[in-house]
Amino acid sequence: MVDDLSPSATRPAWGAVARPPRLSDPARAWTRLAEEGWSLAAGLWTLEPELGLGGPAPRLSDDWLRLERDAWGRYALAEQEADARSFAFVVARLGGRRSVAWLAQELRALPQVDGRSEMALHVLGLLCARGYAIDEVALAVAQAGLSARDPQVQRASRYALQRCARSSPDLFSREGARLQLRDRLVATDERWDEGGGRLTWQALAALAEVPAEVSPTILGTAPPPWLVEVEAVRALSRHPEGRSRLLSRLATFDVDGGLAGPRVHVVLEALRGLRPYPGDLSAFTERIAAHRADLIGKGEAPTRGVDWVECELAWRDAVHGGRLESLAACGPNLDPVAKGALVVDALTAQIAGASTKRPIDRLVAMAADADEAAGAYALAALADVQGGGTVDALRSALLGGDPARAAAAAGAVAARSLDGSMLDDAFADGLFAVAGHPSESAWIEARVTAIEALAALYQDASRVPRGSPPVETAVSHWEQALDDPALTVRAAAYRALRAHGLAPDRFPATDLVAPADADADARSTLDGVRGLSIATDHGDFRISFVGVDAPQNQANLVQLAAAGFFEGTTWHRVVPGFVTQGGDPRGDGYGGPGRTVPCELSNLTFGRGAVGMALAGRDTGGSQFFITHAAAPHLDGRYTLVGHVDEGMPVVDRLLVGDVIHRVEVVRER
Repeated sequence: MVDDLSPSATRPAWGAVARPPRLSDPARAWTRLAEEGWSLAAGLWTLEPELGLGGPAPRLSDDWLRLERDAWGRYALAEQEADARSFAFVVARLGGRRSVAWLAQELRALPQVDGRSEMALHVLGLLCARGYAIDEVALAVAQAGLSARDPQVQRASRYALQRCARSSPDLFSREGARLQLRDRLVATDERWDEGGGRLTWQALAALAEVPAEVSPTILGTAPPPWLVEVEAVRALSRHPEGRSRLLSRLATFDVDGGLAGPRVHVVLEALRGLRPYPGDLSAFTERIAAHRADLIGKGEAPTRGVDWVECELAWRDAVHGGRLESLAACGPNLDPVAKGALVVDALTAQIAGASTKRPIDRLVAMAADADEAAGAYALAALADVQGGGTVDALRSALLGGDPARAAAAAGAVAARSLDGSMLDDAFADGLFAVAGHPSESAWIEARVTAIEALAALYQDASRVPRGSPPVETAVSHWEQALDDPALTVRAAAYRALRAHGLAPDRFPATDLVAPADADADARSTLDGVRGLSIATDHGDFRISFVGVDAPQNQANLVQLAAAGFFEGTTWHRVVPGFVTQGGDPRGDGYGGPGRTVPCELSNLTFGRGAVGMALAGRDTGGSQFFITHAAAPHLDGRYTLVGHVDEGMPVVDRLLVGDVIHRVEVVRER
């Protein structure tokens, strides 16, 4: 299971946990919540109020706890289901440990046949998605929902269980309880449809368990919907018996008919899940080679899906067989950035089990080369590597003037700073230089990551490398950054100060209401616009803006499309069953248009086909956007939703990393 479920422009920065503001007037604050929707709480404060940053969690203010209680009261007393649902998700973003306990008590008293039970279970899952643990009472009521007559309650129960299994590993680790829950999940899922089946397999993946009997349709004939099957192979790859079944089924998999359409995602996820484990895939490899030869013999070019499968097999040969040259020969039609990232993954795996320094030298060479297509990936991978010129490569990237490479290097340094054996005073000057870079849009992500890296570097005064500036220098820098024009930079400085036991008297918030002139200009740009039409390697699909109010972000996309910005860019990130992401001119997730757009949050939900803006922090939207393959409730109110795919979603399902956006046209009213 890929659990990096944030459609960020890049990998999530270390310690990105904001703190609640001091509320001088909680009643007024709640009035704003009620008027503007629960997204205000989710988006403005990025709420994780009880989760610590590099130390014990700070004590919550009485004002904040009162606001949580008020939110809960309005949810509990709401008579209309629509009102209750709105306030329930305010609780999901405002609530903490107390709300988890209150939900458990409410679920004990509710009949499991109505919308209130479904809401309560869903909110419990969202609280677990934010990292809160549950107790045995909450586990019991979540399990009871599996037997509810209402299928919506059953689905909400599965969602809660798969999320809470990750946030409460100790509670779910007892073998007897885990096996009992596994059997209940399978026994109560009679339909195995796209919704229930996905959630069941996700819960099994969280438990690292597989059913005693696995349906022969998984990697077989007459398969279930691909969104179900992809979660099934992820779950199977997390268990020894499941991996054995994957290997045996791949040996007989119908490669001629099974690599067409979105089912190629299933095969690729199976191979990725098997990456760390040696196993005999020779029969499958031979079938793939024969399939490629057959296509060429018919005068057809192998599809990108075949190229990706071939390169996954080459990855195994490179890592388990020690033959990195296998990756050089595979997938001749793959995008160089994407293929370079695969080489970085292989080198990282080789380093973990190698007795020589050759993989380190190769990785450092990729990281140090400013012209290397996958250089940012290589820099990020140096987080866990020592020696071989890694320090020089990272420092050079910090001081080299490229914001993308600086962001990747700063993220690696932050991770290294958490390990006392990898601290180095050579990074301090570069981090301060990046963190203090003039506040241009292209540098915001690098600056935020550098501030967080400095917070990690100085997290323990006794471990700060000799030769680094004193911690007072960092504190002074963070205090100055509280006045930065960019909210994301201010928030990073605030978090750094809180992590060091300092309590700024102001939270770096901003008003969610966009300036009237900016909003008016955006709406003028959108006059007569219905959405966008996107042409890809697999066909066209259309994004509709109708019913979605995000004028600044929508107008930004329209302007970029009209200027031809997207033409020739690739889909650089695909997480099957979650999102497809594109719009980056660099192709590695670190690029943008050179400007940022503020978040425009709403209480609209991210269901299948929702289109949202990728972020590297609050108000950092640019050109990168993502499309959800299935419901993703943990994104609601946290990312700007700009539209929905209303035509051509099967095209989106088939997209792979490296597929090209040929053109984006503005769709206007007729």
